[in-house]
Amino acid sequence: MTAEDRTKWAKIREKMMAMDAVNAHNLAIIEQSMLVLAFDDASPKNHGENLYETLAGSAHNRWFDHISTMVAFKSGLLCANYEHSSAEALVHGYTGYFISSQLQRNGPKWKGSVPDRLVPPPEELVFTIDDEIRAAVVQAEKTFLNQASDIEVICPNFTDYGKKFIRSFKLHPDSYMQTVLQLAYFRIHGKPAPTYETATLRQYYHGRTETVRSCTTEVVNWCKAMVDNTVPVEEQKELMMAAFKKHIQLMEEAKCMLGFDRHLFGLQVLAMGAGIPLPSIFSDPVYTKSGGGGNFVLSTSLGGYTPCPGAAAPMVHHGHGIFYNILPDRITYSVSAWKSCKETSAEEMSASIQQSLRDMRKLLMTS
Repeated sequence: MTAEDRTKWAKIREKMMAMDAVNAHNLAIIEQSMLVLAFDDASPKNHGENLYETLAGSAHNRWFDHISTMVAFKSGLLCANYEHSSAEALVHGYTGYFISSQLQRNGPKWKGSVPDRLVPPPEELVFTIDDEIRAAVVQAEKTFLNQASDIEVICPNFTDYGKKFIRSFKLHPDSYMQTVLQLAYFRIHGKPAPTYETATLRQYYHGRTETVRSCTTEVVNWCKAMVDNTVPVEEQKELMMAAFKKHIQLMEEAKCMLGFDRHLFGLQVLAMGAGIPLPSIFSDPVYTKSGGGGNFVLSTSLGGYTPCPGAAAPMVHHGHGIFYNILPDRITYSVSAWKSCKETSAEEMSASIQQSLRDMRKLLMTS
């Protein structure tokens, strides 16, 4: 049921709690737990298969509302579904990195001590349901399978270079990758893509996130120059540096609470909660086309500088979800797309990303 439309699940959840106190007790146990551990019979062999199976492989053993559902696959790989209401991806990412580091340090054999304590045996949680709930469960699985069969997720490694090379030119790796993504999309579609990138507000008490709109005038000017053979290389390089500089500026502003997306979202939620008519900006086609209201064509995020990649579905049908991890000698990134959209392809976008990475290196090494 947690894979179903959230409003439908909320109504079924309320009914389950009302019809049986045991149901309410069982839901409380699950929802108040620190972790859901799911054992899965799938056997993914690489990052791409691991991410796909975790995101879209099964709805039978996941609790998608939970902050952290760790999935242990039959092949020995681990991955997790994260719900973001109470924590950002950064928290989960470093949890995964800690687990990965411990596994690499200890090898396949456990070397720690087992505390001498009594652990209660597992207890089956049995729910009381009726025909309406049973039918809702069947429909929820159909909803999930319909979406799961439509999404494609890949996670390749770019091994030509990584953070070390980018830093050797005194460039910020994240600004570098955001610029890569803009060129990759522009080459395929001949137009810019409204882009979301996560900025953290963790320097503030109770700080969450803000949006960096990394599709700027500066980066679009550079993309146009890169597909125009008449533009001199030195001019292409200057425009690229201007795009880097603008992205850094926007990121710093967002981190200092000078963004506007979360502010507008807050006003929208307040108006909806108070029953006040929404201001016209929220229905303006330009606001939606720019990505407002969750309509960004590229939904992106830096997963950090660790070897633990992540993935997410696109925000819109004609978009991509792109996560990337920048390591010293390589860049690992995931690309998602909807198969039913004829405009997008995860494989095509990935190939364009790699071509852009190679072209930018060539541009940097031009004196």
